[in-house]
Amino acid sequence: MDEETGEINYSLHVSKDAETGEEEYVNYWLDQETGEKQYFSLDRICHSLQMPNPFRINRYATHLTAIVQNSKHKTSQKRMEFITAIVFLLPTFIIFTPLLGIIVLIFDVILHKWCHRKNARLAREDMIYYRSPLHMIYREFCLKCIAEEHSRKIEEIHNRRLNRKRSAMEMLKDTSGLEARL
Repeated sequence: MDEETGEINYSLHVSKDAETGEEEYVNYWLDQETGEKQYFSLDRICHSLQMPNPFRINRYATHLTAIVQNSKHKTSQKRMEFITAIVFLLPTFIIFTPLLGIIVLIFDVILHKWCHRKNARLAREDMIYYRSPLHMIYREFCLKCIAEEHSRKIEEIHNRRLNRKRSAMEMLKDTSGLEARL
């Protein structure tokens, strides 16, 4: 190392190995104490820096890794099958669900009309009353259901008035009967 500049004094030259004939890069630097050339080989340093494999992998560990890789392959294969199923079912949900919904609605409208006809025939019997599966929704929009609901409410109000009048008449009869007895 140069004391003024702080640089390392070394030189690089190529030498041939006498035994093998290989070219080797040889470096040397001047030793500050003795002034001698200190040689070192870049190839040998590179080979010495490469660490040898410090441990052996036993068969059991490699067998476990193979099992894990095999199971990963199986799970990824199952995942791919699931994704494939979803890809084929998406058009079904997108296209056929509205179609299926429309078919169900048409069927329920027909069933609702049938229930109205059947209930009109069985008007005298209070025990039997037919309803379609979506009756709660249809009764808000079906004119016949709305008319039936209004007539039922009017009938209830009329029956309450009638019952009030009957009870008042019975009270008058009872009070007039008491006066006659006295």
